[in-house]
Amino acid sequence: MYGTQDWHAQLRFLACLEIGEHRSYYDRDDANCHQLMRSVDVVCPNFYDLFEEVSVDGCSCCVVALLALSSVLQVRINSFYPPLQSSFVSPLTVELVGRDVASSARSISVMWSTCSASLTASGPVDINHVVPLIKARCDRRNSNAVVIDSAQTPTESVPERAVHQVPFLLASITVSL
Repeated sequence: MYGTQDWHAQLRFLACLEIGEHRSYYDRDDANCHQLMRSVDVVCPNFYDLFEEVSVDGCSCCVVALLALSSVLQVRINSFYPPLQSSFVSPLTVELVGRDVASSARSISVMWSTCSASLTASGPVDINHVVPLIKARCDRRNSNAVVIDSAQTPTESVPERAVHQVPFLLASITVSL
């Protein structure tokens, strides 16, 4: 989100404060919890496990951490979970609107991804972090970016000096949750 991973500890800390201060909103056993915690399609941890996973640096976090960040940053978060099967749309592909976030608040988009260097064509995929999808002007010669542009087919050639306005730029940064 900030062009670097240097802020991930601060974001994690702010998510911990949010979860700790508003337990009823993030506790799946509380009648006042967010609807995400009551979803039959998403398995959310109990409050103590949730707080521990968000507070431990380097520990994987569930989607509830994004919900807390939505509240902390006062933004709507469009969470995109890439399909692992063509006919299945993940319940993690959803707009997350945190506590007290206005429906008119700006939104950001993130995509669930993996840091694993050992992916196989038929093996399991460990989805373990999110990357922000940033609207940006992109020089297509930049080798540190992947352009997601539905207007161009894979067979079209791109002039070497082409600069295009594209829907999203998958930046080479990650936000480890």
